[in-house]
Amino acid sequence: MYKLLIFDFVIIIAVTLFVGFPRKMLVTYCSWKPVQWLGLQEFGISDNVLDIIYGQTICWIGTFFSPLLPAIATIKYFIIFYIKKISLIHTCKPASRPIRASSSNFFFLVVLLIGLILAFIPLGVSIAHISSSKACGPFRNFNTSWAVVPDTILGFPIGLQKFLFGIASEAFAVPFFLVACLLMFYLIALAGAHKRVVEQLREQLVMESRDKLFLIAKLTEAQKNSTKIQKLTFDAPGTTR
Repeated sequence: MYKLLIFDFVIIIAVTLFVGFPRKMLVTYCSWKPVQWLGLQEFGISDNVLDIIYGQTICWIGTFFSPLLPAIATIKYFIIFYIKKISLIHTCKPASRPIRASSSNFFFLVVLLIGLILAFIPLGVSIAHISSSKACGPFRNFNTSWAVVPDTILGFPIGLQKFLFGIASEAFAVPFFLVACLLMFYLIALAGAHKRVVEQLREQLVMESRDKLFLIAKLTEAQKNSTKIQKLTFDAPGTTR
């Protein structure tokens, strides 16, 4: 996990330094037609977000095995933020196809959820089924890493033990799952209602802007007609000025 995270960090820096900046220099100072046709590199928001999700998934998987991995990931993304910022300002151009924020946010959340699920699967197998090391480590006295949880709970007071075992039982899990599903459906319905309200308000704003433009046009036309009438009145025979 350390190697994957550091290698991803090296790749991002290498692409920025040895691809983005030389391409910027060639496009700026070289008049060769193929180079000018190549143009500047586009800043792909989707690609950069997927890179972040990939690194986050590595951090999720490796945190249990490498406790210092979140600290390294924090430092890594702190540095990458400023590298990407400099690259965006000096070596990139805006994307030719703008992305839709709503659909992109949903796509990124789905990919992040898939990464979280894929991180839980190997962690769950490792904690529950793979035998722990007998030579070193905090779980060397247990058959698996999960065995430390019930052993620790058995050392708690009786009342707290009953409460924890009750939470872990099916009698609590099934109602909790049903309530969570109902809450999720309620939030989805509420989000849909808010979306419809936003669309109605947007349509109302468009209609109001059209009404304002119509009234401004009528007011301008009335002012022109008033000016013409005043001019004709002043130019009429026998009219004193």
